[in-house]
Amino acid sequence: MTPHPHRFAGKVAVITGAAQGIGQAVALRFAAEGGRATLVDRSEVVDETRAAIEAAGGEVVAHLADLETYEGAVGAMARAKERFGRIDILINNVGGTIWAR
Repeated sequence: MTPHPHRFAGKVAVITGAAQGIGQAVALRFAAEGGRATLVDRSEVVDETRAAIEAAGGEVVAHLADLETYEGAVGAMARAKERFGRIDILINNVGGTIWAR
C-alpha cells in the first residue's frame, strides 16, 4: 500500500530519465500516489515504465527525446502540455546510465 495514495492527485509532472533506476522508481511512485506524468528518456525502455503505470491504472505518456539538445527538451515539454494541458512539477533526473541495461 502507498503511504500517501492521493498526495499527487491532480498534479502533472515531467520526469526525465524515467526508463530505469531512480527516474523509473520516481515515476512509479508518483503515479501510485495519484499523479499524471510525461516520462522522458532517450531509451525505448521507457515504454516498459509507461506500460507498468498504465497496467496499474495510472495516466501517463512516454516521450523519447535526447535531453542533451535544445530540441529534445522543448519537444518533451510540448508533449506534456499537449497531453495534460500544463506542467506542475519537473523532476530532472537525466543521468549517464542509458547503456547499463
